[in-house]
Amino acid sequence: LGVTFGVMTAFGSHCPVTSPATENAAVIAFSNSFFSFIAGFAVFGSLGYLKNYEGADSMSDVVAAGPSLMFGAYPAVLSTLPGGIHWVRLLFFNLFLLGIDSAFALTEAVLTVVKDSVIGKSFSEKMVVGTAVSIGCLMGIIYTTDAGLIFLDVVDFYINFIMILIGFCKSFSAGWMYGLQKQKKKFGDDIVFTFALTTFGSIFAGCLFWDGIEGDNLLLGIILMV
Repeated sequence: LGVTFGVMTAFGSHCPVTSPATENAAVIAFSNSFFSFIAGFAVFGSLGYLKNYEGADSMSDVVAAGPSLMFGAYPAVLSTLPGGIHWVRLLFFNLFLLGIDSAFALTEAVLTVVKDSVIGKSFSEKMVVGTAVSIGCLMGIIYTTDAGLIFLDVVDFYINFIMILIGFCKSFSAGWMYGLQKQKKKFGDDIVFTFALTTFGSIFAGCLFWDGIEGDNLLLGIILMV
């Protein structure tokens, strides 16, 4: 999402021209995957503990996917610890910091795009940031209503798919504009065609197993894509 929203593009625009782009991209990708891997232990460990604590028969009886995982399961788990209310307060303080951090990143993406445009250069940074923050605040009011979690779940579900499509189109268009011949000349035939094969071949193989073979092939398709 950081790539498709333009956040990483905005951050990367502030790097020196001679900075190692491949190395930076690898560090960011592996760091993000590593933290997601570590977070998996916290998620499944907490849900397993809550399932045993409540004596539930299955995981679906404990929590459902979506916002209820964060706003329901985690507070329930932390409340069983000694001094539980303080752990819950720290959890929501952490969510507040996470939201502020995300707001910084998204605002920087908007600011970079606007200030790099011909029209946006005539506006001050304070005006651009104030306008972006005000619009974001108004759009976020719907999430404070009684149906806020429903709006959050719907927007999160559809935005993820749209952003994946946008990210694919951005990557494809960047490669198209740079030109295949220039890539082959600079990086060599092996790395260019290997990258193309692993990128498009994995998607094709996953779709082939998901849609072309009967039965539950979800896990096998994911393994092939990876």
